[in-house]
Amino acid sequence: MDIHRIIARLQGQQVDRVTLHLEHVDVAFLVLIATHTVEGEFTPVTEEELKNLYVQACQAIDPTMLRPATAATAAFDRLHRQRVLSRMDGAGMVREGTYVLSALGQHIVDFFVRDEVLDAESLTALLRQIQSRLAEIRAEIPAARSIADWHVLVAVPLRTQIAALVRAIDERGWALTRAHEEAQREIAEQINQTWSSSVDRCLALLERTTDTIAELKTIAITGANAITVMLDEIETQARIAGPPAEVAIVACQAISRYIETVEAWASQAHAGWSEFFQRTQRYIRTMVRLDPGRVLEARLRTAAQKFVDEPWSLCVPHEPSFSAIPRIEIPQAFGGVVRKRQVKDLDVIEAEAIAEIAPLVDAALAGGAKRLTEVLEVVLPKLPAERHYTAIGRVGAYLAQRLVRRVVEEPRWHRLGGGIDIEDLPLRNPK
Repeated sequence: MDIHRIIARLQGQQVDRVTLHLEHVDVAFLVLIATHTVEGEFTPVTEEELKNLYVQACQAIDPTMLRPATAATAAFDRLHRQRVLSRMDGAGMVREGTYVLSALGQHIVDFFVRDEVLDAESLTALLRQIQSRLAEIRAEIPAARSIADWHVLVAVPLRTQIAALVRAIDERGWALTRAHEEAQREIAEQINQTWSSSVDRCLALLERTTDTIAELKTIAITGANAITVMLDEIETQARIAGPPAEVAIVACQAISRYIETVEAWASQAHAGWSEFFQRTQRYIRTMVRLDPGRVLEARLRTAAQKFVDEPWSLCVPHEPSFSAIPRIEIPQAFGGVVRKRQVKDLDVIEAEAIAEIAPLVDAALAGGAKRLTEVLEVVLPKLPAERHYTAIGRVGAYLAQRLVRRVVEEPRWHRLGGGIDIEDLPLRNPK
């Protein structure tokens, strides 16, 4: 479909300037025509039959209409000019003056008579059908070699079967939207007419519809994500195949955009109903619950009707404003004398700490200490208790620099003071 050419035709003189205007009687008339014909067959209707159907529509919609049979002829001509009815005047095919519903007329009838509303069961079934058919299309991709193969195995099923299933979801979704609009009108009418006595019924309808929409949103988004992943996989394989698979890429992108509209509809429907739910709850809480007998409403209505003869006003206490606002002075912050702190390098600090305990370790070794614990028993008592833990590590580091340890016995653990346990090791062979 070349959208640019279509727009150019609409702007040019090739297409007549047609306006569409249908009364209730016209819609009922079109529905009677659709039910009069045999479903699935091309069944034209004669002018006499159309007159009878138009009279029936008038009796059902507007029984007070005068001479409906006379108005039928003008209705035929008007609907024909609006391209809702098509007149079949082909030579030898059908008799002159025979009519059928045009494609536009059939779509109008389908819009009004469609009663299949989207629910969790039908949505789940349709989404599973789409996923199943996409899996079959994906499995047939290895057999595609030429442009014709990609067209027949991938592009055509996407444009026909998958598009029809997505369209079925879309159509049922709009039917559900109309059902929700009817529910909103019903809730508003019940509250306005019966006031507090209808609150419980309205709240139950609100809760039930909210749960339904939330469930549909979850199913739609989950299914749409799974379908999008499968379409992306098919499109990726088509891109790998190169130019012969261009038709499949275009079809995948079209279906992906269609799926996005279904997902967007689910989110928008949920958001719209949530807003209506909150607004209704607030109205019931602030209006109906506070004035169950509608006494305040009646008094306000009466006061408004008598306002010209008995004017009234709303009085509120007057609060004097500040005569003078004190001036606030923010003192300037005093910048104290700051001296940059000298931070020593960690390696320098560690070397100084080891040099401090080195004489103590050397004295312990000179005194005949043969084990790590014997050295620590000499060094630790000469240091503050808070430095014992770090001093043990530094003693070990210093000994590792001076001695070579050979393990000639099984290591054993020794408990020092202050709850510190160390692995006692023998010391041998100065370096």
